[in-house]
Amino acid sequence: LQESRQGSPPAKQSHESCELIRLQAVHDLARHAPRLLEAIDPHCGCGIAATIRRGGCVFALVRAGEVLSQLKIDLAAGEVDTPAELRIDVGPESAFLSFLYTPEAARGLGWAKTLVAAVCATLAAEGLRHCVCQVQATNVRSANTFESLAWKPAAWLLCSAGGRLLGIVRNPLARFSGLEVQAQ
Repeated sequence: LQESRQGSPPAKQSHESCELIRLQAVHDLARHAPRLLEAIDPHCGCGIAATIRRGGCVFALVRAGEVLSQLKIDLAAGEVDTPAELRIDVGPESAFLSFLYTPEAARGLGWAKTLVAAVCATLAAEGLRHCVCQVQATNVRSANTFESLAWKPAAWLLCSAGGRLLGIVRNPLARFSGLEVQAQ
């Protein structure tokens, strides 16, 4: 993997020794060990198979059969269940990134940052113009990862403690304006 020019991960680990895998079709599952798929599955929301059926995919950085970091990509729209059940439409030339997860033993080593940069470069090479994610304000690690990669807020979703969408505050400085949010 090549590191992104902007927001390169720290050199605490050799990032060249890992593999970027993409699970996008049923036949992709047959190419990987069941143990690896079992490690990825519970950390991608509805599971790998359901993600594929819905037209999405899961990317993971893997080294020696171990997951270093993973995330889920949905094209044009994604769904979240926290802080409220929402459908987030991002448009036809955009992707929705969710379920960024790094196992505890791999945290703090730059793997999530490397993964996000590699996935965004892959999606851009395929013609996608924007990648949008939703990060809860209390998820400091994830927020720091995206901030270190120079991601900027497009909007803030305001929700009640009971999980009801109260409103959306759009960032007037955001370059991406095609965001539509609907309560489920």
